[in-house]
Amino acid sequence: IDARAILGDKQFVFCSRSFDKFLGFNGKQRGIDFSEYQGRPMGTLYPILGCFTITRSSEQWKRLFAEYEKLDDKFKRWYGDQEVLRDFVNLLKVDEFNLVEEAAYACLPEHIGKTAPFIVHYKGNRKNAIT
Repeated sequence: IDARAILGDKQFVFCSRSFDKFLGFNGKQRGIDFSEYQGRPMGTLYPILGCFTITRSSEQWKRLFAEYEKLDDKFKRWYGDQEVLRDFVNLLKVDEFNLVEEAAYACLPEHIGKTAPFIVHYKGNRKNAIT
């Protein structure tokens, strides 16, 4: 993976959601109440995934971490990265960043064969699938 080529002349590269975009968010999960988001489409609620990013400078991570620190504690347990990234990307000018697809750069193992990923993302229960 050539990070410089993917970054090009942009400041950032973010991973956009490919899978379950239209799936309604479950507001009661992991013992946490996210009812304010119940039923919202995942692709609208959390369009950016934190599992693959490229930045020209590490300085923005300090800013993102400061925003993360302001979040309600429940988001520090889950979804905090996606909360902060969604809001950050919404503030950027479109010429400041590139997007890569989850299907290529964070493909879930159950989707291999439907796509030709560079990176497979074994998360959650999927970690047990590693052989």
